[in-house]
Parts: sequence; structure tokens; C-alpha cells
Amino acid sequence: MQASANFCTDRKITLMKRYIAFFTRIFALLCLILPILRYPAAALEAAKQAYLLWGSAVLPALFPLGVLLSTFFALGGTDAPAKLLHPLCTRLFGLEGRAAALFAASAFAGYPMGARLTTDLCQKGCLPVDRARLLLGCISTSGPGFITGTLCIGMFHDASLAPYLLVPHYASAAVLCLLTGRCAAVPPAPNVSIPALQRSLGAALAESVSSCLQSLLTVCGYMMLYSVICALCRQVLAPLPQGLRTFAQLLSGLLELTAGCTATASLPMHLRLPLCSLYLGFGGLCIHSQTHTIAAAAGLRPPCFWIHKSIQGVLAMVLCALMLYLFPLDASDIGLPLPALLGILAGVLLTAYVTERCLAAAQISS
Repeated sequence: MQASANFCTDRKITLMKRYIAFFTRIFALLCLILPILRYPAAALEAAKQAYLLWGSAVLPALFPLGVLLSTFFALGGTDAPAKLLHPLCTRLFGLEGRAAALFAASAFAGYPMGARLTTDLCQKGCLPVDRARLLLGCISTSGPGFITGTLCIGMFHDASLAPYLLVPHYASAAVLCLLTGRCAAVPPAPNVSIPALQRSLGAALAESVSSCLQSLLTVCGYMMLYSVICALCRQVLAPLPQGLRTFAQLLSGLLELTAGCTATASLPMHLRLPLCSLYLGFGGLCIHSQTHTIAAAAGLRPPCFWIHKSIQGVLAMVLCALMLYLFPLDASDIGLPLPALLGILAGVLLTAYVTERCLAAAQISS
């Protein structure tokens, strides 16, 4: 009798949770749909600008490079380097040798190349599913072209600022790989060669063109979606005071990193650079959505991806502030004192370690 009552109670709680989740999603969608109906011109203009940016900058820059990298991976071009680096990567990072090639491709080509190549290798059987899910969280970086060209030259109008963004961004990604690989419960995968059936140049090239184009269309869709969301947020928040409006615009970098970097224009450079490092490391929900969609093609669901990117973003921000302290732009741009920076860095590393241990325990229990 007691067991039956407990079963009915658990069933009611489960149904209540489902109803709450359903109505929460409906409410969230209405919060997006109604502003579009209220401000259709702003939504249309934002979608148009995002599409033009994708067609004029993202597609020409990423499509040829993505096709060539995918073909290179499909033909087994990374077999020899992965075999050579496998012992070093396993002992130092706790990752397989092919992870170094994936990290280099992501660092060279930018979002979302690392996720797409990792997904392709998983589909070909070169990476186990659990290992591919783990790599998706740490092989996700921006490219030097975007950081140097779009941000430093296009927004800051000073190419000499590039090291203050490049070094923290890739250093934080490397530290995240170290934490993830050393603390993960999943053992490194052996060095598996690309299957021989995939070594035909024509077949590999055709598959790379199709896969890369599909991924970039996904990128285009999410760029338009999040650009519209950011534009609608600006319209809704327009009646607020200037201070609150500026703060809300800075938070938009958590949605789409370009919008957040643009919102920092009124800040001094010693604050602007660390904030942009935070946005680059976190990537924004736009990059998160792209990664999850691309990974879904292989049935991958990266665990706690937002936790990985949050750690990377905060770590990149602290490293950028530390660089500004050690190598200031000028005497007036010195930021936080060194002890405070070291204390924040120690706290971030401790939080990252505890988070990865919890993640490892969750993977063991699942």
C-alpha cells in the first residue's frame, strides 16, 4: 500500500516537472516571437546584416579551409603525426595524439572546425563516442584571423593588441585540455588509422565539400537567430537608463561574442581587452548551439559544454589582465594588483579542478 502511494506521488511529481518544462519552453518562445512581431524592421535588418556577414566573411574564409582540412583528415594525413605525438600527449595531457591535430585545426581555422572534425572522426570509428564527447568540450577555439582581423584591426584599429587576445585565448584552451585530460575518467583512445575505404581522393573531397557546406549553413542559421535576439534585446531595453542599457549590452556577449565585443567600445582598453578575452573563451550561446548541432550528427551530446567554456572564458580573462599588468599599454592602463590577479587565477584553477572531478564522477556513475 505504501509502495503504491509512493509510486503515485513520484508519477505526479514527474508529470508536474514535464508540465513545468513544457510551459517554460512555450513562454521562452513567446518572449522571442512577440518582440519580432513588435519590432519587425529591427529583426529583419539584424537577420540581413548577419547573412551579409556570413556570406562576405565567414563563408569565403572557412569553406575552402574547412574542405582542405577535412580532406586532409579523411586521407589519413594525421596518422603519422598522431602516432608520433601519442606517447607525449598521453603522458602530459592524458589525451590521444590525434587530439593535438584537432586542437591545431581548431586553433588555425576557428569555430566550429574543431567540433566538425571531431564529429567526422567519431563517425569514421577513429574516436570512441565517450572520448569524442570529452574532446568537444576542450577543442573549441576562435581563429587568429578573427581575433587579429575582425577584433584588433576592425574594432580596436590597432594590430599590436593581438597578443593580448591571442596568448590568453590559446593558453586557456591548452590549460583546459590539460585539466580535462588529466582529470577525466575516460582513458585515452589508441591511435587508430583512418579506414582505407576513405583514402580515395575523389570520395574524400566530395564528402568534405558536402559536410563543410552543411556545417556552414548551420553556422549561418545560428548567426541570424542570435543576431535577431540581440537586436530585439536592444529594442526592448531602449527605455532603460544609459547605465543599465550598457550593462545589458555587455551581457549580450554571452549570447553572441561579436555583439559583446562591439558593446565594449566605450570602455578603457585595460577593461575592454579582458572582457573580449572572456567572450572569446566562452564563445557565446551561438557557438554552443553550433557545436551541439554539429555533434548531434554523430549522436554526440557533449557533457557540461557550457562549464568547459565558462572555465576557459574566465581563465582567458584573468590571463589577459595578467598580461596587461606585466606588459601595460601605458602607465594609466595598469589594472588589478598582481596579488589579486594571482588569487583570482588560483581560485579559477581550483574551481576548474573541482568541476572536472565532479564531471569525472558523473561519467563513472553513468
